[in-house]
Amino acid sequence: MTSLRLGINGLGRVGNAVLRQWLARGLDPSHPRRLPAGPPLEVVAINDSRPVEQLAYHLGHDSVHRFPRWMVTSANGRLRVGGHAIAVYSETEPIEVPWEEAGVDVVLDCSGRFLRAAELSCHLRPQGPKHVILGGMGDLASHFVMGVNEHEFDAGRHKVVSATSASAQAMAPVLAVLDRAFGVRWALLSTTRAMDGEQPIVDGGTAPDLRRTRAGAGNIVPSSSSTTQRAVMCVLPQLAGRLQASSIRVPIPLGAMFEIVCHLDGSPDQQRVMAVLRDAAQQPALSGVLEVRDTPLVSSDIVGDPCSAVVDTSLCQSCGALLRVAGWYDNESAYAARLLDLAAHIGSVRMKGDGA
Repeated sequence: MTSLRLGINGLGRVGNAVLRQWLARGLDPSHPRRLPAGPPLEVVAINDSRPVEQLAYHLGHDSVHRFPRWMVTSANGRLRVGGHAIAVYSETEPIEVPWEEAGVDVVLDCSGRFLRAAELSCHLRPQGPKHVILGGMGDLASHFVMGVNEHEFDAGRHKVVSATSASAQAMAPVLAVLDRAFGVRWALLSTTRAMDGEQPIVDGGTAPDLRRTRAGAGNIVPSSSSTTQRAVMCVLPQLAGRLQASSIRVPIPLGAMFEIVCHLDGSPDQQRVMAVLRDAAQQPALSGVLEVRDTPLVSSDIVGDPCSAVVDTSLCQSCGALLRVAGWYDNESAYAARLLDLAAHIGSVRMKGDGA
C-alpha cells in the first residue's frame, strides 16, 4: 500500500509530539497505539525557522518526554532518526515551503502562527499537498474529532481542516457517548492542565487576561476556556447553548484533568453511565481514543499516554440528578496521536477516490 506522506510545519511542542508519536508507532512494538484504517503514514518533511541542529537537539532531549533509544542526528539539511531521513526546510511563509520536492500529501500545521483558511491554503499545491490539518482550533469552518465526527469528512470539500484542541479531543468523545445514550440536558466542562509556554516565568507581560500575566510556575491560574466550548459545539452542534467551560492552569510540566458535570435526560445512575462508557470504549470508533480505568491516577501517570480521554472511575460522582465524569489526558501526546489518526483517515478517504 502506498504511504501517505506528511509534512509538519512548526516543530514546537505539538510538532515534536507528532513526530515522536509517529516514530513510536512505527518503531516500538510495545507502544500503545490506535491503528486506524488507511495507508501507512510517513513523515518526509519539516519546515521550521530554527537551525536543523537545534531541531535535532530538542527532538532528542526533552525535559518531560524521555526519548526512547533512538539517536537523532542532523546532516545536509536533514534530520535522521530511527532509520528515517526527513527533509528540513526553513521558510517563514507557507507559500514558500517546497513541499512538492518531498512529495508531501498532507501538511500538519503545528506552528501556531497561521490560523485562518486563507493562510493555511497556501500550503496546498497542484503537484503537492492536497490537504492541511491545523494543529489547533483556528478560524476555520471544518473541525474534526476522532471518534465523534470524522465520518463527515469529505476529501473534495474539506481541504483545510482543524483538529480542534486537546481539551475538546478529550471531552467531545465522552459527551458524544453520553448524549447518544441518554441526552445531555446541561453540562459544565472544566480542565485543569499544565502551564504552557505563553505564560511568563515571572509576573509581567501584556496579555488581555490579567491573570495570564502572572508567573506560571508559582500560581494556580484560572483561564478562559471559550475555545474549548466553541470547539466542542463545532463537532457536537446539537449541544449548542447547553454547555459552559472553564479552565485552570497549574504549575506542572505536562498532563491534564477534565471534568464534565452534567444533567442527563432520565437521570441515569452512575453505575449505568460507567457501563455505557466502558462499552463505548470497546467499540472500533473509540478504540484508543476513550478508555475507562479503575486505577487511581495522578497527572504524571498520564504522560505519554496516547488516549484522548481516560475516564477515572474513582473520581466520578453523582448527586441527585447531577453527574460528574472526570478523567485524564496528556495534552501533547494524545493530541498528537489524534492528528496522526485524522491524517490516516484523510488518507483512507483519498484512497476511495472521494475527491482526492
